[in-house]
Amino acid sequence: MEVLFAKRLKELRKERNLTQTEVGEYLGYGYTAITNYESGRNRPSYEDLIKLCVLFHVSADYLIGHSDSRKCRKRTSIKKVIFSKKIQKTL
Repeated sequence: MEVLFAKRLKELRKERNLTQTEVGEYLGYGYTAITNYESGRNRPSYEDLIKLCVLFHVSADYLIGHSDSRKCRKRTSIKKVIFSKKIQKTL
């Protein structure tokens, strides 16, 4: 998982023609933090992972290697989930 995260982060950054310095500034760090993420030495915090997903318009599942689809899943409201479970119980 860590290897895929590092690879995908670097891929996404290069696709968007961003430098490590620019991504670091977006997160509030220096370029060395991004260097460490891309080399697999460090992992981002949950908050930084979300920021990276927003920056690159990809899902967290894609970025950390749980999915090969870059698209974010369509959000389902909690009300729909609860309603669906209630209906299943009545059947």
